[in-house]
Amino acid sequence: MEFRVELTQLAEADIAAAYAYLRAHSAPAAARWVRGLHQRIGSLVHLPERCPRIAEAEELGLPVRQLLYGQRTETYRMGVTRIRR
Repeated sequence: MEFRVELTQLAEADIAAAYAYLRAHSAPAAARWVRGLHQRIGSLVHLPERCPRIAEAEELGLPVRQLLYGQRTETYRMGVTRIRR
């Protein structure tokens, strides 16, 4: 079964800003980073519920999960909500 994955405008803006920052330092690294990020996001189509719930989910009253991407200090946290089939 496949799920539908949508990025919010805020998420798209954050990705664009991170890409621009990385590109200023290394265009090839920025391209690898954004390509890997989109692959990781695309993987949610098959198993979105593999992502753990965030600690704040209960407080928010929403079934928010997180997808982590990156390493060490360059780890990005993405919220995954509204899992639809």
